[in-house]
Amino acid sequence: MPKTKTSPYRKGRSLEWRAKKELQEEGYVVIRSAGSKGPVDLVAFNRSCFRLIQVLKGSLLTSKFRALKRLHVPKGCSLEVWVARHRKAKGFVWDKRIVRAR
Repeated sequence: MPKTKTSPYRKGRSLEWRAKKELQEEGYVVIRSAGSKGPVDLVAFNRSCFRLIQVLKGSLLTSKFRALKRLHVPKGCSLEVWVARHRKAKGFVWDKRIVRAR
């Protein structure tokens, strides 16, 4: 039976769910921006901080990074980019970068 292709939206959603699960395991409450029409995919928070996270696959696009750097970040909040990079043995690993923190 032929293998069906997964749409870019589904691939991105799958990565967002993985990131969400990881954050929840660390004790964060996580809200996912369905459809990713906004500047960030996930908003995670606990008693001490808020994290605004953009989830990407493959590489960090310069234009996306510049757009994120222009966002205002409230006090007690960090703006992050999580890039999923595939590794044969591990499936994938996160390259986590803080764009701005206050």
